[in-house]
Amino acid sequence: MNILVTGATGFIGKALIHELVQSSHNIFGLDNKNNGQDLKSFPVKQFFDQDLTQPFHLEIPFDYVFHLGALNVTHVGRAEYPEYHRVNVQGTENLIKAVNTKKFVLMSTAKVYQRQEGVIDEGSPVGPEGDYERSKLEAEELCRRYFDEKDLTIFRAVNIVGPGQAEKAVIPVFFKKALNSEPLEIIYSVHTLLQMLYIGDLARTFILLLEKDRGAGVINLCSEETIPIGKLAERIVSICRSKSHIYSKSDKEIICSKVTSQKAQDVLGWRARMSVEDILKNYYEFVSGING
Repeated sequence: MNILVTGATGFIGKALIHELVQSSHNIFGLDNKNNGQDLKSFPVKQFFDQDLTQPFHLEIPFDYVFHLGALNVTHVGRAEYPEYHRVNVQGTENLIKAVNTKKFVLMSTAKVYQRQEGVIDEGSPVGPEGDYERSKLEAEELCRRYFDEKDLTIFRAVNIVGPGQAEKAVIPVFFKKALNSEPLEIIYSVHTLLQMLYIGDLARTFILLLEKDRGAGVINLCSEETIPIGKLAERIVSICRSKSHIYSKSDKEIICSKVTSQKAQDVLGWRARMSVEDILKNYYEFVSGING
């Protein structure tokens, strides 16, 4: 099959392409930045240097498009809603119009759900609070206008973690500070529950989807394991044998909810394999190797 991966040079894109190139499929990459990489050695059949916010056209027909390319600015940085809309909504429409594809897969986020007590499944009400998740929900609605459910898959993932993720994310930030024995500031309540999804577990869902070769609708992707952010910070400090002090400026009451990925198991035969403890130990080995 011909498979196009957008956001190909990003954290998720590189991990997915690493898995896909081990198959017999023809893998194509698209991004508007190469992150300093030598694209001549990038392991794809062809790479398209393309800004999604500009109209374009690709002549090659595709069996699948995996749309990972998106703008996502965390609390470290700033972006206004018009910029999110330009990249995540208009960029998605430009892509759909640019390609001839049988099936389309959109990488969305579990943050589109409304905060609620208890378990969140694919039928839970949506209610995005931030501009990023609002734009991703609009991108989902856009995809439904262009594709039938049998040809469309929307993955709503929780926090995706692993070696190579941006250093503005919580695990890289905490490890960097802990290794330097700097204070770890938690901007939310220490009781805020986190769910994480290891990058390798995420990549495996795309492979399983190819094996099923049909659209799966909305699918939540997450580990069933949760950890309070305060406990996460404590565990990272312990792993690093750090003297870092942990503190939080927020004591705001929070709504504790848990995303479930039961549908992913029922439809794709998938479940997350990497535990929080293994994720943290794996990341520590990664940063220790970088730092010599």
